[in-house]
Amino acid sequence: MTPAKFEAWCRLLVALSFFFLVLLLVAIVLAITLVWTLRELDKLGYGPAFFILWMCSVGRSRRDVPVEMIERGLPTHPNPQTIPQDMSKKRHTKEARIRAIREHEAGRSQAEICRQLNITAPTFYRWKKQLGMMTNSDAQRLRTLEKDNKELKQMVADLLLEKRVLKVALEKKL
Repeated sequence: MTPAKFEAWCRLLVALSFFFLVLLLVAIVLAITLVWTLRELDKLGYGPAFFILWMCSVGRSRRDVPVEMIERGLPTHPNPQTIPQDMSKKRHTKEARIRAIREHEAGRSQAEICRQLNITAPTFYRWKKQLGMMTNSDAQRLRTLEKDNKELKQMVADLLLEKRVLKVALEKKL
Protein backbone atom coordinates (compact mmCIF):
# COMPACT_ATOMS: atom_id res chain seq x y z
CA MET A 1 0.00 0.00 0.00
CA THR A 2 1.31 3.36 -0.97
CA PRO A 3 1.58 6.21 1.51
CA ALA A 4 -1.05 8.20 -0.43
CA LYS A 5 -3.60 5.37 -0.18
CA PHE A 6 -2.79 4.88 3.48
CA GLU A 7 -3.36 8.58 4.14
CA ALA A 8 -6.68 8.48 2.25
CA TRP A 9 -7.81 5.49 4.32
CA CYS A 10 -6.84 7.28 7.52
CA ARG A 11 -8.84 10.36 6.52
CA LEU A 12 -11.86 8.18 5.69
CA LEU A 13 -11.54 6.42 9.03
CA VAL A 14 -11.37 9.74 10.89
CA ALA A 15 -14.42 11.05 9.00
CA LEU A 16 -16.42 7.90 9.73
CA SER A 17 -15.39 8.02 13.38
CA PHE A 18 -16.55 11.63 13.61
CA PHE A 19 -19.85 10.75 11.90
CA PHE A 20 -20.55 7.86 14.29
CA LEU A 21 -19.60 10.03 17.27
CA VAL A 22 -22.15 12.67 16.23
CA LEU A 23 -24.75 9.95 15.63
CA LEU A 24 -24.07 8.53 19.09
CA LEU A 25 -24.46 11.98 20.70
CA VAL A 26 -27.78 12.53 18.93
CA ALA A 27 -29.01 9.12 20.13
CA ILE A 28 -27.99 9.98 23.71
CA VAL A 29 -29.82 13.32 23.59
CA LEU A 30 -32.97 11.63 22.23
CA ALA A 31 -32.79 8.96 24.94
CA ILE A 32 -32.44 11.60 27.67
CA THR A 33 -35.39 13.55 26.24
CA LEU A 34 -37.51 10.40 26.12
CA VAL A 35 -36.68 9.48 29.72
CA TRP A 36 -37.40 13.04 30.89
CA THR A 37 -40.74 13.08 29.06
CA LEU A 38 -41.75 9.72 30.53
CA ARG A 39 -40.83 10.90 34.04
CA GLU A 40 -42.84 14.10 33.64
CA LEU A 41 -45.84 12.13 32.34
CA ASP A 42 -45.52 9.76 35.28
CA LYS A 43 -45.59 12.73 37.68
CA LEU A 44 -48.84 13.84 36.04
CA GLY A 45 -50.36 10.39 36.43
CA TYR A 46 -50.01 9.31 32.81
CA GLY A 47 -48.21 6.03 32.27
CA PRO A 48 -46.03 4.81 29.42
CA ALA A 49 -49.13 3.47 27.63
CA PHE A 50 -50.45 7.03 27.33
CA PHE A 51 -47.11 8.18 25.93
CA ILE A 52 -47.11 5.42 23.32
CA LEU A 53 -50.70 6.19 22.27
CA TRP A 54 -49.90 9.89 22.22
CA MET A 55 -46.85 9.43 20.00
CA CYS A 56 -48.57 6.94 17.67
CA SER A 57 -51.65 9.08 17.08
CA VAL A 58 -52.23 10.23 13.51
CA GLY A 59 -52.38 13.85 14.52
CA ARG A 60 -53.44 15.89 17.48
CA SER A 61 -54.22 19.50 17.85
CA ARG A 62 -52.86 21.49 20.76
CA ARG A 63 -56.30 21.59 22.41
CA ASP A 64 -56.20 17.81 22.89
CA VAL A 65 -52.93 17.85 24.78
CA PRO A 66 -53.44 17.91 28.57
CA VAL A 67 -52.95 21.35 30.09
CA GLU A 68 -50.33 20.02 32.50
CA MET A 69 -48.15 18.89 29.59
CA ILE A 70 -48.22 22.36 28.05
CA GLU A 71 -47.54 24.05 31.40
CA ARG A 72 -44.51 21.82 32.06
CA GLY A 73 -43.14 22.43 28.57
CA LEU A 74 -43.54 18.85 27.35
CA PRO A 75 -43.40 18.49 23.57
CA THR A 76 -46.76 18.41 21.83
CA HIS A 77 -47.51 16.48 18.66
CA PRO A 78 -45.80 18.23 15.73
CA ASN A 79 -48.57 17.84 13.16
CA PRO A 80 -51.82 19.62 14.10
CA GLN A 81 -53.02 19.78 10.47
CA THR A 82 -54.26 16.18 10.40
CA ILE A 83 -56.97 15.96 13.03
CA PRO A 84 -58.95 12.69 13.09
CA GLN A 85 -62.65 12.96 12.27
CA ASP A 86 -63.78 11.84 15.73
CA MET A 87 -62.14 14.96 17.20
CA SER A 88 -65.07 17.05 15.99
CA LYS A 89 -67.28 15.73 18.82
CA LYS A 90 -67.81 18.11 21.70
CA ARG A 91 -66.32 16.90 24.96
CA HIS A 92 -68.22 19.31 27.19
CA THR A 93 -71.92 20.11 27.07
CA LYS A 94 -73.11 23.69 27.15
CA GLU A 95 -74.43 23.09 30.66
CA ALA A 96 -70.97 22.00 31.82
CA ARG A 97 -69.43 25.06 30.19
CA ILE A 98 -71.94 27.36 31.88
CA ARG A 99 -71.32 25.60 35.20
CA ALA A 100 -67.57 26.24 34.80
CA ILE A 101 -68.20 29.93 34.07
CA ARG A 102 -70.44 30.24 37.15
CA GLU A 103 -67.79 28.55 39.32
CA HIS A 104 -65.24 31.08 38.07
CA GLU A 105 -67.61 33.94 38.88
CA ALA A 106 -68.09 32.44 42.36
CA GLY A 107 -64.37 32.77 43.04
CA ARG A 108 -62.74 29.54 41.85
CA SER A 109 -59.53 30.12 39.92
CA GLN A 110 -59.51 29.82 36.15
CA ALA A 111 -56.38 27.63 36.18
CA GLU A 112 -58.02 25.14 38.53
CA ILE A 113 -61.14 24.91 36.35
CA CYS A 114 -59.03 24.50 33.21
CA ARG A 115 -56.99 21.74 34.84
CA GLN A 116 -60.13 19.91 35.97
CA LEU A 117 -61.83 20.11 32.56
CA ASN A 118 -58.56 19.55 30.66
CA ILE A 119 -58.88 22.71 28.58
CA THR A 120 -56.65 25.68 27.88
CA ALA A 121 -57.17 29.21 29.18
CA PRO A 122 -58.11 30.62 25.74
CA THR A 123 -60.79 27.93 25.43
CA PHE A 124 -62.20 28.90 28.81
CA TYR A 125 -62.33 32.61 27.90
CA ARG A 126 -63.92 31.77 24.54
CA TRP A 127 -66.63 29.87 26.44
CA LYS A 128 -67.05 32.85 28.75
CA LYS A 129 -67.45 35.18 25.78
CA GLN A 130 -69.98 32.92 24.05
CA LEU A 131 -71.99 31.71 27.05
CA GLY A 132 -71.29 34.31 29.73
CA MET A 133 -74.84 35.59 30.13
CA MET A 134 -76.58 32.28 29.42
CA THR A 135 -78.17 30.06 32.06
CA ASN A 136 -78.74 26.31 31.93
CA SER A 137 -82.40 26.79 31.02
CA ASP A 138 -81.34 29.08 28.16
CA ALA A 139 -78.93 26.42 26.94
CA GLN A 140 -81.66 23.75 27.02
CA ARG A 141 -84.03 26.08 25.19
CA LEU A 142 -81.34 26.81 22.59
CA ARG A 143 -80.76 23.09 22.11
CA THR A 144 -84.48 22.44 21.52
CA LEU A 145 -84.65 25.37 19.10
CA GLU A 146 -81.65 24.05 17.18
CA LYS A 147 -83.24 20.59 17.04
CA ASP A 148 -86.54 22.07 15.78
CA ASN A 149 -84.66 24.15 13.22
CA LYS A 150 -82.86 21.04 11.96
CA GLU A 151 -86.16 19.16 11.62
CA LEU A 152 -87.74 22.09 9.75
CA LYS A 153 -84.81 22.27 7.35
CA GLN A 154 -85.16 18.54 6.70
CA MET A 155 -88.89 18.98 6.04
CA VAL A 156 -88.22 21.80 3.58
CA ALA A 157 -85.63 19.67 1.78
CA ASP A 158 -88.09 16.75 1.55
CA LEU A 159 -90.84 19.02 0.20
CA LEU A 160 -88.50 20.51 -2.40
CA LEU A 161 -87.50 17.02 -3.49
CA GLU A 162 -91.15 15.93 -3.80
CA LYS A 163 -91.90 19.09 -5.81
CA ARG A 164 -89.06 18.32 -8.24
CA VAL A 165 -90.18 14.70 -8.62
CA LEU A 166 -93.76 15.80 -9.37
CA LYS A 167 -92.51 18.43 -11.81
CA VAL A 168 -90.43 15.83 -13.71
CA ALA A 169 -93.35 13.37 -13.72
CA LEU A 170 -95.71 16.04 -15.15
CA GLU A 171 -93.21 16.99 -17.84
CA LYS A 172 -92.92 13.35 -18.95
CA LYS A 173 -96.74 12.97 -19.17
CA LEU A 174 -97.16 16.07 -21.33
